[in-house]
Amino acid sequence: MRALILTVLTALCGTAYAQPFLRSQRAGLGRDTVDYQRRIAAGRLASGSELQPPAIGLIRDSAGSLRRVLGVRANFILGGRMEDEVEAVASWGQTGLLKTRAALHVLDATGRITNSTPAPRGAALLGFTRSGGPAAVFFLETGELRLWRRGGWRRQPVQLDGEVVAVSGGAGPSVLLVLRRRDQYWKTELAAGTGLAMREEMLPGVDLPLLLLPDERLLFHDGCGLVLRRRSGHETPVPAPPSIAAMAPAARGWVHLSGTGHQTDLMLRLDAADLSLYHLPKGGSR
Repeated sequence: MRALILTVLTALCGTAYAQPFLRSQRAGLGRDTVDYQRRIAAGRLASGSELQPPAIGLIRDSAGSLRRVLGVRANFILGGRMEDEVEAVASWGQTGLLKTRAALHVLDATGRITNSTPAPRGAALLGFTRSGGPAAVFFLETGELRLWRRGGWRRQPVQLDGEVVAVSGGAGPSVLLVLRRRDQYWKTELAAGTGLAMREEMLPGVDLPLLLLPDERLLFHDGCGLVLRRRSGHETPVPAPPSIAAMAPAARGWVHLSGTGHQTDLMLRLDAADLSLYHLPKGGSR
């Protein structure tokens, strides 16, 4: 029976979907996940329809393509390429932000574009409000800051004393930036409209890579490894490999970690009681 199910999964879903099933069977673990995969395979066989596994979020893969992460914990699959030449992508709540070579897109929960505007070439930092809506984007090559106001992007003139390394929505009509000044990092809140600094806070023990989440939790490297710092100041180490070079929100409560080393394409679950890491498959639907 196990061999039959594995053959069906491989034929219908690909090896990236079937191999976690085989590993879980060998280890005697993941009964709920195995049952879920059986239901997916059985549904496709019975109806001939493309029954889709649950969607987790959006990532930029190592080839620079937009991909949807599907499945359940520890048994992820990657959907087909939705967009190529992606320079930045992030998702939180029901909203995604996508930066391509010449445009900035706002996506809904299904990946459909709901707003599009021209944008300068190059990478960008993408930020969300606490409720999961679009908040801000900072274009790294031009130093331009745009804020989301009344259903569209508005350019926000600013004079910044430092290098912008992270962006997020603030409380009310404001935006949060993390600035690097020499070897120090500062969290700065700017007022929307005037672009003036409302408050600043030094972030001790922080280094790159760094990610400011919409709820103001900070994920960063402290020189020894990744750390999650809550607004209260409480810190929790993240058991990630040292080769992590980039981080981006992939969904509410999920962060995509990527790097250049072996097995450094990961999904980090930001649970209140647990920080869990899951490997993404190297392949997936093309």
